[in-house]
Amino acid sequence: MGNLLRSQEMSKIELYLQPDSLYETLNQLGEMGAIQFIDTNTTLKSFERSYINEVRRCDEIERKLRYFDLQIESASFEIRSQHLEKDDIDQIAESSFENLEALIDQIFEDVQQTNESQKEIRERYFDLKEKRFVILQSQNLYGDGRGAINIEQNKQNQFKDPNDLELSLIDNDQDINLRYYSGSVEKDKIATLERILWRTTRGNMLLKFSDDEIMFNDFQKANRKVGKKAFVFFCEGEQLGERVQRIIQSFGAKLFQIPSQQNERNELFNKTDQEIAEIRSVVDKGLRQIKNTLERVKTNIEFWKKRIQREKLIYHTMNLFRYDPNKKCWIGEGWCPTSLINNIRILLKKASDTSGVQIPAILNILRIDKEMPPTYFQTNKFQRGFQNLVDSYGIANYQEVNPGPFTMITFPFLFAVMFGDLGHGFILTLTGLILVMFERKLLRLGLTDISLTLFEGRYIMLMMGIFSMYTGFLYNETFSIPIDFFGTCWEKNATGGDHYLLKYNDCVYPVGVDPQWVHKKNELLYVNSLKMKMSVIYGVSHMIMGIVLSLMNSIHFKKWINVWFEFLPQMVLMVSFFGYMVFLVFYKWTIRWNQRSNPKQHGGVMLINTLIKFVLSPGSVKTDDQIYEKQGTVQLILLFMVVISIPWMLCPKPWILRHRIKKKKKMMKGQKKLVKIHNDNFEDSRELLNTNEIEKKLIESKSDNDELEIEDLSDDNNQKKIVLQKPKVERFQEKKDSEEEDEENIPISEIFVEQIIETIEFVLGSISNTASYLRLWALSLAHSQLSKVFWDKLVMLPLTTYSFIVFFGFAIWAAITIGVLMVMESFSAFLHSLRLHWVEFQNKFYSGEGTKFTPFSFKSLGSNDN
Repeated sequence: MGNLLRSQEMSKIELYLQPDSLYETLNQLGEMGAIQFIDTNTTLKSFERSYINEVRRCDEIERKLRYFDLQIESASFEIRSQHLEKDDIDQIAESSFENLEALIDQIFEDVQQTNESQKEIRERYFDLKEKRFVILQSQNLYGDGRGAINIEQNKQNQFKDPNDLELSLIDNDQDINLRYYSGSVEKDKIATLERILWRTTRGNMLLKFSDDEIMFNDFQKANRKVGKKAFVFFCEGEQLGERVQRIIQSFGAKLFQIPSQQNERNELFNKTDQEIAEIRSVVDKGLRQIKNTLERVKTNIEFWKKRIQREKLIYHTMNLFRYDPNKKCWIGEGWCPTSLINNIRILLKKASDTSGVQIPAILNILRIDKEMPPTYFQTNKFQRGFQNLVDSYGIANYQEVNPGPFTMITFPFLFAVMFGDLGHGFILTLTGLILVMFERKLLRLGLTDISLTLFEGRYIMLMMGIFSMYTGFLYNETFSIPIDFFGTCWEKNATGGDHYLLKYNDCVYPVGVDPQWVHKKNELLYVNSLKMKMSVIYGVSHMIMGIVLSLMNSIHFKKWINVWFEFLPQMVLMVSFFGYMVFLVFYKWTIRWNQRSNPKQHGGVMLINTLIKFVLSPGSVKTDDQIYEKQGTVQLILLFMVVISIPWMLCPKPWILRHRIKKKKKMMKGQKKLVKIHNDNFEDSRELLNTNEIEKKLIESKSDNDELEIEDLSDDNNQKKIVLQKPKVERFQEKKDSEEEDEENIPISEIFVEQIIETIEFVLGSISNTASYLRLWALSLAHSQLSKVFWDKLVMLPLTTYSFIVFFGFAIWAAITIGVLMVMESFSAFLHSLRLHWVEFQNKFYSGEGTKFTPFSFKSLGSNDN
């Protein structure tokens, strides 16, 4: 818990790296994952950075890898990945970026060339299949040779539908200039094509289509299957034939030179079949080749992706460094945990030795001025889920108290107060336990975004289930059924009836609620009163703990003004009123009201009336309402403390800050005059010496001393040493406390307004926040009553029928229990518990305005945050 209570101490460092060792150093720093680098080239645009070309090369390789993924997904055959030995994996990791880039480029070109050639060959293959189909259908289209073509007769029938023409074909067409075309066209375009050709030729044509159709791939429409039919077209005249040919081709039809003689068609058919067989063998060979290539790619692609991401991350980080041409080295700045600085120095030495550079890397620790260091909590897999809940509200400020360690207990406990049921808690615990036990197997399966979110909260679910079983045990509810664990203190009256009597005096059920309360008519009244009081106790305790944590923040940051004028009045206000209310609850539980001397108090005293009169009737308590002696005096003192805490919280702090600001301004004016006098003396001293040499030495001086010793060159015969002091303007500004400087820039009126708002917010918020914790009681009551109604109506009621309806009722009860109570109710309780932590608890001490420590690390590769 010590590591989680406050973020780890961070240091701002500066690295000086030689150009030859920059890559290797970052490569090893990425393995360590200990430095969050800062961009030192904020004035440069992305395309002006030194290693932008390398980053673009990585982007190009990633584009090619995505192309490989698409090829693997769209492949029409199964592609299996082969098992890689450890030596092969190490070889990929150790290979140079240039070699890997060349390998991927070569494979990419091979795959593209193979795909292009395969596409051309497949198109040729389907063209031949289409041609073969047209040849087969041409026998019916050309006819049997017994008729004759009579163009004149066709002209006479030009106004008839061409589908009604039944003209036979003959071979002796030498007497007329007859042109004919054979091909295939999509069947959906036949009617339109036929109508246009009829109008174009004025009916002076013959167009016939095959009865059969065949399905072909349309490569221009993403390999969509289209149905095509063969056709033959006859017309007279060369010009008309060319015009008709263009029209047919505009419809996407394919034309083939099919001879009219049967023997020539047979010869062409055999030749086409032979070409199809040859192309099929070429296609099969190409498919085997691309299959082998893609199997190799699938085997290595995940390792390639990680390697390229790694290279891209290195070059991106190298772009954050700036080059110093004078020192001929790369300079980078960043944040790292102070505890790891020695480890980083060892790693830098190792990287320099590996790179073979003569000048080793240098690490300097810089002074932190106004910058807020990033926040870093080192968490394990159990703590990570709870810390993520806190970080979702806001990242803790540097060294601010972290609510995470407390949330690990209070969050599942407050959830369980609303969800308390032994049976439901057991189901939730079992679910979380399964996720924890099989976490490695589940990670290997690969999870979606929703299931991954559920998986990351497995320990939260486990803790919520365990606490729900505990509170369910206290409520004595197991699927709304009470269980007599320790033996009830009540027994039925021997005279009969529904009255119950104590077995013996001072009998108390050891833990939780006595199971016999379920048979009482006033059960709901008793349970409501109990849960409401418990909610108030939990809420006040939770908020007081938040105020105590604000004290820890104030002490750590040495903000003593907040201790005296924020923590103390807030604690007085909270304890004097709300703490007193909790005290009354516990005190009331300890009193035997039936043994009181005043008969009017045998039924107890209403605490609500007591608290109302605490404010409206200070110091006055009626005898019938008195709980303890001197109650009026105690309440008067407490009310006075409540009243005095408000101006205590409101007035002193802004007046003290106002006095500090005025005092600081006076000091600033005096110090500026001293600095001006000091600088004038420095200018007078510099005139005696070589000005250029002094300026050069002042600029190049890296020492922390304010004095600079140089030689007086004005007298060649008598050289002497002169000691000068550097100007202190810059050093004075560097030493100014950032917090005090911020206070100086804030107007005094704004300080008063802010304090008024904070005081009003706390006073009113303490009331509303306490009331907000009553949601614990409300949701617990709703969960209990829903569970009871479902059990009574779906299980107990069907049992009275003694029929098969019992099975249906139990099935419906089980489904509703899982769907409504285990899913919807648990989610509702989760959100309400989250709100109580984010608003009612954390607003007492938590700023949540920090930045998360995101180190340069290869472990983040592949995550959503990368």
